[in-house]
Amino acid sequence: MIAIDSFENGGSWTRLRDFGAYEQANNPDGQNVDTNLYDLLINDNTAYVVDAGANDLLSQRAFSSEVNLEAVLPTRKATNPFTGEAIVQQSVPTATAVGPDGALYVSELTGFPFQPETAQVYRINTEGQPEVYAGGSTNIVDLAFDQSGGLYVLEYDANGLLNEGDAGALIYLSPDGQMRSTITDDLVSPTGLEIGADGDLYVSNKGFVAGQGEVLRLSLEGKSFNPDPICDQVKYYTTTISADGDPADVYYPVLPNSNPDQLPIALMLQGALVDKADYSSYAEEVASYGFVVVVPNNERTLTAPPGSPEPYITGFLADQQQVTDVLAQMRIEDTDTNSPISGIVDTSKLGLLGHSFGGYAGLASIQDINDPAVSSGNYTRPSELKAGIFYGTNFQTPPSSRVFPPIDNQDIPVGLIAGTLDGVADLGEVASTYVKVQDPSKALITVEGANHYGITNQDSDRDSVCPTLDQATANGATLAVSASQRGRWSGLFLRELRCTGTCSHLLGDPGAFDYVYKTGGDLNPTVNVTSQTSGI
Repeated sequence: MIAIDSFENGGSWTRLRDFGAYEQANNPDGQNVDTNLYDLLINDNTAYVVDAGANDLLSQRAFSSEVNLEAVLPTRKATNPFTGEAIVQQSVPTATAVGPDGALYVSELTGFPFQPETAQVYRINTEGQPEVYAGGSTNIVDLAFDQSGGLYVLEYDANGLLNEGDAGALIYLSPDGQMRSTITDDLVSPTGLEIGADGDLYVSNKGFVAGQGEVLRLSLEGKSFNPDPICDQVKYYTTTISADGDPADVYYPVLPNSNPDQLPIALMLQGALVDKADYSSYAEEVASYGFVVVVPNNERTLTAPPGSPEPYITGFLADQQQVTDVLAQMRIEDTDTNSPISGIVDTSKLGLLGHSFGGYAGLASIQDINDPAVSSGNYTRPSELKAGIFYGTNFQTPPSSRVFPPIDNQDIPVGLIAGTLDGVADLGEVASTYVKVQDPSKALITVEGANHYGITNQDSDRDSVCPTLDQATANGATLAVSASQRGRWSGLFLRELRCTGTCSHLLGDPGAFDYVYKTGGDLNPTVNVTSQTSGI
């Protein structure tokens, strides 16, 4: 490995490390001594080197003289197609990248006989063992993750090196591990892949033909975004929040490739007197967008509002303290090997969902204020809280005063969803709340014909205004204009939150960002979106 000091006057360079000497001295894979340094990644002052000849991944930290063995890629049994004898097929690793979970991922070409659809992408676990993340590819030469956690895999020869043809392929795997698309046009023996700052893909092409090499730019502009859920199956179980004894339903998607720290948390703060079970359809839909959704029943007693027949009200009432209590519980269950969500929760990212009274508690929580109307303790906002989207919610202090104070969200994205027929928190009150949200990104999503209970499983007579949509359609329209797609707007709003920068909410999905803030309202005849993004 060398450092290029200058390109002027023929260039100058400094020799840093002879990684081939490590192979000669150690030969970690036990095969023939061979070295072919094929890929280099610099991450956190550490150089990671893929040795295709030695079948391993090495590293060296800055200012260190020690070479570290990160992983040895496995061999497998194969048959020589010319002689029929059994042989050992080497992995021949070709590229490495840091995944959205912070782990290293390594692709492989596969050695002779280069069979189609046998190349794999490995995830290197904390013990340095390669685990198959995605299989079924052919002769991979490069890979790259996009901001949403999707993976691009570049194939040097999509038919296999021993077969006719030299057409390459670029395959995209969505964050749930499903293959979504393949690009083959104009790709001939491609050798390298990079995602540019503009979001376009750059591929070095015709790498085997002298004098004909080129760099292709593959623009993703105009590609249609699919706003449907990324996961087909969602499961749930019931747990108890240790800090307060609340029962809670936990919804989580079933993924074909469950990676550590993959799923951010979404806490649902219930509306006043609404049982957690009445949010099951909504919670399941939000979970299908890649979240662990927690819906607790928090029962307590509060002083009743003026004019109430009783001095106190007892029932299901959200509390700011639930934010920290649920976050702590998810940390416990993420490390509990007996938990259904063991090891798959990203406890560094928390988004809030809320309905009515629960949405008020959510807005107070985002502002890092300890509001006695919705807090029974000494609440302090955790750093893990990254965004919130709330239905049928306004923020008046005191309640029902028609006074809407500034909402100091401190750069935490806020979304508000309102039904045009909401008879409890009317559209004007929600819109006034939206205006008072100080920092973008923020969105106001209005749903034609939905009332205050548009996200619950069934309507309630607590809203005297009946929806013009039947409940199933209204519930779906609130989040997608389809009863089978409840939770779309909430799920997509939170899906933005994985990368960093102006487009980031929990999963950093730029397609979801564009849908929420730019195109989704135009595509949906019963939904209108008013929004403002950072920098505007």
